[in-house]
Amino acid sequence: MPAYNQQMQQRKNCELYAYVLTELGLEVPDHILECAISDEYPVDCVADLAKALEDMGADDFERIVYDKESQLALDLSKWWTMYLESDRLRQELRSTCL
Repeated sequence: MPAYNQQMQQRKNCELYAYVLTELGLEVPDHILECAISDEYPVDCVADLAKALEDMGADDFERIVYDKESQLALDLSKWWTMYLESDRLRQELRSTCL
């Protein structure tokens, strides 16, 4: 992935992670906020975002990920679907190639 595209994706991931933390009533770390508003401070927060979603209770997950009035929720639900599929494919490749 070209560097600029990677920075844009990292920014979007940080934006989604900040959204999740805010909706959970948790403090958003400064480095995540910096990344969410600027391409100049890329942070790889994929693992943190995925863990936050995995650890979330069903009610919070439904409220945050499937909020029909929030564009960030729609983006997050798409992100989560793609993340789960890529994880499934990664596991499949690992089991067939090792």
